[in-house]
Amino acid sequence: MGNSTYSSIIDPSLYCRIMDDHFCLAEADAAAIRFVESFRDNPHWNGYIMEGGSGPGRFTNKLHEAVSDVTVIAVDHDVMYQGYARNHCKHRNRVQYIFGDCTKPQSWLSVPLIVLQGVFHHFPTQDGTRARALQTFRSFLPSGGRLIVSDEFLAPYEDEEQRMCNAIQWYSHVIALAQPALAVEEAKTLLDDLPKLAGPKTRHQINLIIQTSVTIKELVTDGQLLAARDASLQLYSALLRMRPARAPLDWTMSLSRGDEKCDVRRFLELATPYFKVVSSESFGPMETCGGFVVFEFEAI
Repeated sequence: MGNSTYSSIIDPSLYCRIMDDHFCLAEADAAAIRFVESFRDNPHWNGYIMEGGSGPGRFTNKLHEAVSDVTVIAVDHDVMYQGYARNHCKHRNRVQYIFGDCTKPQSWLSVPLIVLQGVFHHFPTQDGTRARALQTFRSFLPSGGRLIVSDEFLAPYEDEEQRMCNAIQWYSHVIALAQPALAVEEAKTLLDDLPKLAGPKTRHQINLIIQTSVTIKELVTDGQLLAARDASLQLYSALLRMRPARAPLDWTMSLSRGDEKCDVRRFLELATPYFKVVSSESFGPMETCGGFVVFEFEAI
């Protein structure tokens, strides 16, 4: 996320309120919780879970509502988000809050189970952070321990143009089905997820993304994939022409969310040196553009 924390981009109470409206997120949450519940029969289970990038506690509360005998070690580097989580935690006696970067090694930390909900796509790719993060998570686990990764992934792509089209089409699904506040936030996130558009944004760009989202979503849903590709390329070209010449007066429009969603193949290439897939569930139009995938990995 660059030098900004997520609380500088979106208020934690607004984040928790609008994310429940996110396309396929409820299904992904439920799948991650099912994997946690099934792990309680594992010999390594001791009642402790690390939640990496726990943020304002949205998923922490959902986890506690479903699984009664769990203590969550909630790790996050955003002071405001973690403060909000502390103040709104429904089961304070079963959460240990740790302020820090969940991707950094901690010699004292050892848990049988780690959960990442919507976190991985925020880790930078260019400096090797993603691979190092997976190596770090492996170091927290015993052999046979579990890592659950629930995140948004794009459909397979071979080049940047195909990735860009997949991203636009997946975000269009999310935006077209979202309430206004989430639609605006996801439009900003799409701009951050496209390298040539990351950085300063304009209201006109955001409005254009929202206006075209329904059309692009319907083209994908109807199987008109060539037309969806053409519409995605046209939108991208228009967004490039609309880039601001200078930083906007609203400084929050220049902040980056650090999003960089990848396809499953690229993710698994990073994970397989440390983990093997036990099971997975996917939600949304994964074959055509993207969606949520929830992986249960075993530490090897």
